Amino acid sequence: MDVCEVVAVTRGVLKTEPFVRTFTHATDKLNRVKKGSLFAAFNPSCIEEAVRLGAYGVLYEKHAPISDPEIAWICVENLQEAVFKLLYYKFLDAPLALYKLSSLELEIFNKLAKSPSVCTFEGDF
Repeated sequence: MDVCEVVAVTRGVLKTEPFVRTFTHATDKLNRVKKGSLFAAFNPSCIEEAVRLGAYGVLYEKHAPISDPEIAWICVENLQEAVFKLLYYKFLDAPLALYKLSSLELEIFNKLAKSPSVCTFEGDF
């Protein structure tokens, strides 16, 4: 996803002029951050580690110290709402098959599904 797309869809404010232009994927889980990630900082204390792990962007609300001006720092009013907007936007142009799984089923599925086209989400939906 393009940096400009993320800013427009989330109605965020780009706080830097990043050298990066696109993200490979988005996550709010620190253990899933890798080079190219857009990190949704629900836990602001994880931002520095996400940047160290290779995040190309940080989506945050309120305030965050900009430690690397070369990546995209996108400030939004409501992070939860911004993430839902991104999900909705991506789902609009993707063929989807949705399944609701128990915690155990989800754990097993995540171990078996290795395709990058498969996404899983945890939580109450």
